[in-house]
Amino acid sequence: MDALIASASALEPDAGQQLAFLRQLQRLFQEGDFTSTYKYALLLALAELAIECDGHAGAELVLPMERIAGKFAEFYWLQSLPYSADATGNHGVLFQNSGLQVAVIGHLTALRDLGISTLSQARQHPHWPRTLEAIASRVRDMPVPRLQSLSGSSVVFLFDPATVGKTLTLLPGVAFHLRRFQGFIQQLVRAGWVNYIRSNNKNASLVGQGADLEAFLFMTPRAALAKVEQLLSPLQDRRCFFCQQGLHEKGDVDHFIPWSRYPRDTALNFVLAHKKCNTDKRDLLAGGAHLDRWLERNAREGATIAGQLQQAGFVSEPGVEMMVASWAYREGVSAGVQVWQGCGNTTRISPDVMQSFG
Repeated sequence: MDALIASASALEPDAGQQLAFLRQLQRLFQEGDFTSTYKYALLLALAELAIECDGHAGAELVLPMERIAGKFAEFYWLQSLPYSADATGNHGVLFQNSGLQVAVIGHLTALRDLGISTLSQARQHPHWPRTLEAIASRVRDMPVPRLQSLSGSSVVFLFDPATVGKTLTLLPGVAFHLRRFQGFIQQLVRAGWVNYIRSNNKNASLVGQGADLEAFLFMTPRAALAKVEQLLSPLQDRRCFFCQQGLHEKGDVDHFIPWSRYPRDTALNFVLAHKKCNTDKRDLLAGGAHLDRWLERNAREGATIAGQLQQAGFVSEPGVEMMVASWAYREGVSAGVQVWQGCGNTTRISPDVMQSFG
């Protein structure tokens, strides 16, 4: 993975600075000119990359453009497939702007035309570096200069577009804000993205009132998750990851770091659980004993899980997955959240949980 570089340590933004950032973010969604979905994708990419790096305070953060391009490829990969809202047979690739289809979709479709069916396969194909370079060029030329244009003026609060080349540097404090408000940003971006697709006249004949539009745009198909169940069941000795009792029927594929906190399907974040345990855990972080078991499992069997699930189409970057987990628990400690110990049993998170990460 490309290096994500944080500058020298800096103080965490105070409450006033955090509020000022939220106000600018609100203006971006209210006053920004969204003529395509690119701006949503760029903002989401910056928020996720701010998490996937090491650094907790108010330093600036240097992001390689190709790393941002990789996020664009991840977001648009499933969306480059035809969509159908009902059983009428009317289907097609959803338009992501008001003019011609966005170039990123075209680049990904070209890979699909080579017989590539998963993003994992695409990343291993000889054409991938060329595709990533083309996407990076489009991102640099299109959404980057325009993301911070609000009501006809430019408000520079995320990065200075004049300095963007092979890298994009988040201004001091921005990475902290993006990490702290990631859940809020995810909700705003996804709602805006879905509304854009639904309101685009070019998609009228495809979208209709299809209730599954958000699932199509952002969630992994159930058939793919079935492959996860098939792999994890024998590795877990057909036992629930959490309660360790036998799985007498198909288990639920659960995101150890809850989907609501970080909605990405990465190989090492999957565990298999009883439906009762999965339902009761909901969107809570798991308690320390579960965390230790998950870290131990990944240290022991992570290479096997990652290798097999990559063949099934899932991406795995162990360093990134551990960074995301560390971020989630650190934010949990900061907020004093409740963690899930077992069915009907939650407790306030202890700062000692961070010792599990070494």
